[in-house]
Amino acid sequence: MALLALAACLGAMALKPPYSAQQTTLFTASDYAGLPAKNRQVLAQADEDFQAVREGRTPVHAVLGRAASLPADAGRTFYIGQGYKLTVEKALSSFGGLGGITYGPILRLDRQFALGDPLSFFDLRVYSPKDIERLLRW
Repeated sequence: MALLALAACLGAMALKPPYSAQQTTLFTASDYAGLPAKNRQVLAQADEDFQAVREGRTPVHAVLGRAASLPADAGRTFYIGQGYKLTVEKALSSFGGLGGITYGPILRLDRQFALGDPLSFFDLRVYSPKDIERLLRW
């Protein structure tokens, strides 16, 4: 587990552009084809918000929840969308003396919308202070 975290940390610190070699959506367009329009909209909006956070932007569709960020390390920010909740994780991290900031989206589909598993998707990475600053455009 520690090796995986360290590998993720080292990989994230070599910010190339983010996620360029990976699939850029949770669901492919062909997956949407047979769904009712309302369900397609929920999945499309959840996907778009997830991708926005991966790229260091604010969610496009979900609105800010009531929970406040923790002042000690910027904490988590909670958003609520139609059929899903989105958490933006931002926390100080250290792995074997290598310090950084864990950042990324955690998407939870509402149980009444998602009947199976997984109900949650996440993409958390550890960034150096310089790289998180570039990603989030601080």
